[in-house]
Amino acid sequence: MLLFRWILTLGKRNSNDLHSRPLHSRFVCSIPAKVQVYIDSEGTIWDVALNQTNISNNNNKFYFIQLVQLTSEPDRFACFTRWGRVGDRGDTRLTDWSDFDRQVYESSGTTVFESKFKTKTKNSWSARGDFQTYAGKYTMLDRDYGEDDADKDDKADGNTGDTSIPECKLEPKIQELVEMIFDREMMEQQLKALNFNANKMPLGKLRKSTITDGYNALKELADVLAVENGAVVNRREIERLSNKFYTVIPHDFGRSIPPLINSQALLKQKLELVESLSEIQATQSLWESPSAPRDSNGNLIHPVDGFYNSLNLNHLVPLDHHAADFEMVKKYVRNTHGDTHDAYALEVMDVFELERATEPERWLAAGCDKMSNRKLLWHGSRLTNFVGILSQGLRIAPPEAPVTGYMFGKGVYFADCVSKSANYCYTDRNYREALMLLCEVALGDMLPLYQASYEADKEVQDANKNSTLGMGRMEPNPAETVTTPEGLEIPFGKVGVREDKKARNRCSLLYNEYIVYNTAQIKFRYLIKMKFNYHRS
Repeated sequence: MLLFRWILTLGKRNSNDLHSRPLHSRFVCSIPAKVQVYIDSEGTIWDVALNQTNISNNNNKFYFIQLVQLTSEPDRFACFTRWGRVGDRGDTRLTDWSDFDRQVYESSGTTVFESKFKTKTKNSWSARGDFQTYAGKYTMLDRDYGEDDADKDDKADGNTGDTSIPECKLEPKIQELVEMIFDREMMEQQLKALNFNANKMPLGKLRKSTITDGYNALKELADVLAVENGAVVNRREIERLSNKFYTVIPHDFGRSIPPLINSQALLKQKLELVESLSEIQATQSLWESPSAPRDSNGNLIHPVDGFYNSLNLNHLVPLDHHAADFEMVKKYVRNTHGDTHDAYALEVMDVFELERATEPERWLAAGCDKMSNRKLLWHGSRLTNFVGILSQGLRIAPPEAPVTGYMFGKGVYFADCVSKSANYCYTDRNYREALMLLCEVALGDMLPLYQASYEADKEVQDANKNSTLGMGRMEPNPAETVTTPEGLEIPFGKVGVREDKKARNRCSLLYNEYIVYNTAQIKFRYLIKMKFNYHRS
């Protein structure tokens, strides 16, 4: 890692220099001289990443092309290519360096580059803005050319060239929390578990258009799967759309054949991956805060303080472990762990009282303080999502997401059973720590549903309701619910079977789910750092 970082930072570059573009590390290692990707007078970056997945042929491959020039002799160019199976280092080729006159060689060099691009994609480089994907050809990956990874590594280390970086002003528990959610290695490891290949689509370089393309491919797949026996009858279309998804969202399956996305379960898994990428893409600018961040008065501050400030929170306060609210959270966890979620036990490590900026104002403007049926409910999510969640709040899936991925329509989901929400943290025996939220949710008049309804958001609107209750056969004992002086219900009774047998027999869910379709009805109250203690199998 240190060697890789040293290579990338040879001759420390100015991040404002347009001609400073990242090179593929394997290429840099083979060249003793300093080189850079060529950027022409119109600002075109002569660098492209291509990807292609074809399940029938077990193809899952990449192709990189770069036109590079020597920094010490800017009239000398070469074309570098790298190709292979996603997940492998692949093979490389470098054309001979040329000392032709710049204009002459530029014509020759770009011909090499353009020829490669045309051969691999069937598109013209000059017309790449109207890129079309052809069967059996590569697709161009849309990448964000922001700050390079070397500079980001320096920031993460606090290496800014200024040896007088102040100490972090945050409380140790908050500093640890901020470092936890901004940990790029954690993000890459969690996404790797979903077979996402961050080497081909670096997390700091995600484009919104890439996320949209991923959603659109899944939406098309959902439409095919919605047809009776769609996965069987339309296998060729399933394969075509699976190829399309894996091409725009690169996956590493090793030497295994990429699986067809031919079930609702696999569709849901891929949807969760794109949701996580969407959270990361929407907040990647926060990772690129100035290497020497400053406070509102212009004073230098520690980078972790800068990350914390970028979350734009009104306050985040760790609770004393003997505080009444801490004990309340522990009781809620202890009483509402579902019997069917027996793979792990939950341990409350820390509780933070939390308030997001603008959230109280939105809550009041929507009249939620006067709304009946306000409950303190659980929400769990992957650790990768929490920079986005804390800085932007819980969000509703975009229009391009397939509606069939959401049991009760596109909304924000909560539970009164802690383990129901904890399962959405997707921990494992290697990564046992996670974050969960306890939110005050203004449910108002609920629409009770016993079965899944992908159009529940429209049903709620048509019925003039405020939320959906997906009714479960199990629920916290209603007799043990506590209502605070401010009217907030805390349903932390011991989980048991629903008393109403007739209603219970109609339920398709094991546990309750609460869904709101207006994010103004959500107010963050507590952020819980949780440890998952897995039982021996």
